[in-house]
Amino acid sequence: MGKTKGKKHYLKDHIVKILLLIIIVWIVFMLINNQVRSMLVQTVEVKKTVLEDVDTGYGLLHGQEIAVLAAGDGPAERTMNEGQRVRKGNAVFSVNGSISYASEAGLVSYQIDGLEGTDDLNSICSTDLETRYNAQQTDQKEQPADCVNGAAYAKIINTFDDVYLYLTMPRTAYVSGLEAEQKILVRFSDIEYELQGTIKEILDAADGTRYLKLKLSNVKETVFQQRIYKIELPYNRLSAIAVPKTALVEKEGEKGVYCLQKGFVFWKAVTVGQDWGESDLVVIEDGLENGDFIVTTPHRVREGENIKF
Repeated sequence: MGKTKGKKHYLKDHIVKILLLIIIVWIVFMLINNQVRSMLVQTVEVKKTVLEDVDTGYGLLHGQEIAVLAAGDGPAERTMNEGQRVRKGNAVFSVNGSISYASEAGLVSYQIDGLEGTDDLNSICSTDLETRYNAQQTDQKEQPADCVNGAAYAKIINTFDDVYLYLTMPRTAYVSGLEAEQKILVRFSDIEYELQGTIKEILDAADGTRYLKLKLSNVKETVFQQRIYKIELPYNRLSAIAVPKTALVEKEGEKGVYCLQKGFVFWKAVTVGQDWGESDLVVIEDGLENGDFIVTTPHRVREGENIKF
C-alpha cells in the first residue's frame, strides 16, 4: 500500500515537472518568435517630403572663354590650379621657362575640348555629350598632354559674363512641352547643385533627343571646375506625406495603415491621394502627421500586437 502511494506521488511530481517544462519551453518559444517577428517588421517615421518627377540628360557649361596659348613645346608647369581665380596679367603656366599669362581676369581651366568659342547649339550637342562626359571622368585621372607651341593649353573663364548650359535631353512629355524663354529648374546631379535657367533656344534632333540652350544666372564658381555634367530637370514638385503602397491596409472598404504607439500596433484610416509617378509611393492627403511611425510590412503584424522598433 505504501509503495503504491509513493509511486502515485512520484508520477504526480513527474507530470508537474513536465508541464512546467512545457510551459517554460512555450514561453521561450513565444519570446523568440516575437523577437524574430519584430526583427522582420519594417517601420518608418512619416515625414513630409518633396516629391518630384525628373528627366535626365547631359549638359555642357559654356561661358566667355579666352584661350591661353603655349609659348613652347613640351610639358607644362602650372602656376595656377584648375578653378583658381586670376587677375589680368597673372602667370598661368610655363613651358621650358616661357611663361603664358592671363589676358583677362577670371577662372583658370585646363579642360580644352575644341568647343571653345563655339556657341552653336547643334554643333555642341551633336558631339555626343554623354560620351564626352564619360571620357572627361577618365581624362581627369590621367596626366595632361605636353604643350604644343601656339596651341591653347588653358583658358580663362569670365564668370561675370553670360553663362550658358547646352543640354541633350530625351524627348519626354515634359521636355517636349518646353518653350523658348521659359524658366525651368536645373540640377547638376554630380554636385547636387540646383538653380534656375531660361531657355533661349530649342532644337529637335533626328535621333529623338532635344537640344536646349539655357541661360544661367548667379552660378557658383565651383561649377566651372567641370565642363560636362549629368543634368536633371525636376518638375511636378509637391511637398507632401507619401508612404509605400504596400503599407496600405484595407478594412471594411476603407484604406488605412498600421501605426505604432508605445510599441503597440493599431489601424488608422487615411485619405489616399495620387500615386506618385513610377515609384511605389502614394500621397496621403489626411490621417498622418510628421513624426508618426507606420508599419511598411503590414502582413507581419496584428492589430494590438506589441513590437520593438
